[in-house]
Order: sequence, then C-alpha cells, then structure tokens
Amino acid sequence: MSPPTTTTTTTTTTTSPILLLLGSGPGIGLHTALAFARTPHFHTIVLVSRNATRLAKEKVLVEEASKNQTHVVTFATDLADFDQLRGMLGEVEKLGTLGCVVFNAARIQFGEVLGTGVGEVEEDFRITTLALYLTAQWCIPFLRNSGLASPSLIVTNSHLPEQPIPQLLSLSAVKASQQNVVHSLRAAFGEEVHVGVVKMSGLVREEAERLNPRAIAEEIVGFYERGREGWGSDLVLRE
Repeated sequence: MSPPTTTTTTTTTTTSPILLLLGSGPGIGLHTALAFARTPHFHTIVLVSRNATRLAKEKVLVEEASKNQTHVVTFATDLADFDQLRGMLGEVEKLGTLGCVVFNAARIQFGEVLGTGVGEVEEDFRITTLALYLTAQWCIPFLRNSGLASPSLIVTNSHLPEQPIPQLLSLSAVKASQQNVVHSLRAAFGEEVHVGVVKMSGLVREEAERLNPRAIAEEIVGFYERGREGWGSDLVLRE
C-alpha cells in the first residue's frame, strides 16, 4: 500500500495549536479551512484528502487567506485505507500541539434502495464511521492533555440520521452511525474535549442563504469558539 504523501511549508516543529481537517475539498472542507485561516486560532492547518493535485491548489488558497501567517501542510490520504490513515496521523503528531480536528469525510452516491452493493456500503462505513473512530482513538488523548482552552473534535453531518432518504440509503446509514459515535464520545469525554456534530438540515447549495459552503464554514468556526457552557449540544443549520 502506498504511504500518504505530504507537502509542507516548514520542517520545524511548532508548539502552536494545529487544526487537522480530514475531508478537504470543494465546498465545506475548503471553505472551513479558509474561514479558520482568517482567524488567529491556529498556526498550522493540515488538509487531508485523496486528491494530491487539488490539495496543492487548496494549500495556496489557504495560505493566501491567512496572509501567509499560517503554515499549511497537506496529506494525500485515502481514509478508507487504515494503514495510510494511521501513517498520516503519526506524521501530524510531529507537527506540534493538536488543537482541533474537523472530520468532514463522506461519499454521496445516489442509487436504488436495494441496488447498492454491499461493498459500497462497507466502503462508506470505512470512510465515514470507522475512519472517524480510528481518528478519535488517536486524537482524544492528545486533546485531553493539550492544555488548550478549546480542544475540539467537530464532525460534519446532516439531517439523514433522523430523516433517511431511500436513494441515499448507504449515506443515511453511515451518517446515523457516525452521529451515534460522536454522541458516545461526547458522553465519555465532553467535560474535557469539545465533541460535537454540525448538522446541515437540507441541501447544501452555493445559492442558498444559510446552507452554502461559506456560511456553513463560518458557523463551524463559531461552533469551535463556543464557551464550555455550550459544549453539550450539536449545531443544527437550516435554510
């Protein structure tokens, strides 16, 4: 199996907080990185997706958004390949103090209710739920011991756990499972780590007033900025 590839702006280790964004890409992922880059919260932003070519372009955009005040590191990693995922997480450990993980990975594939192959459903569980669980096993101990004011694990989700769509049977199933995992993690560690779901209750569209990628990204930043009194609930966004 091929190891994850990385491009970094620096070879030095920093103790400033790191944002790790899994599932970068057009839409919510990239806009979330851009929104955080415009804040002083993180010295280093790590972008992860499978597409190395696109990551290189996103790296430039995020650096520009921060006025070159943020180090941007990219890893081309298939989250369904757990050896690659573990290898990438091991590299992130070397970069400094982990401050926040945003998990935004998912596949959207429409199909007939009984026409989706079992292998496709299994792949969706690996990407959306099992990769999240493996990431949580790695990151929560670091976040608990970070000494930061707002150590966070933020997961993007949707209305599908409560309102499944038959033509999105696989995505509906894995989103429900993913949300359950997040709520279990919050019940166990929510006093020490801000663990929560940002739910898009509707179709994300560029022309939408609230459910557009840029507006959602700003809401994710606001969710991260919540005080501890707001750590016990999710954020539900509606049009």
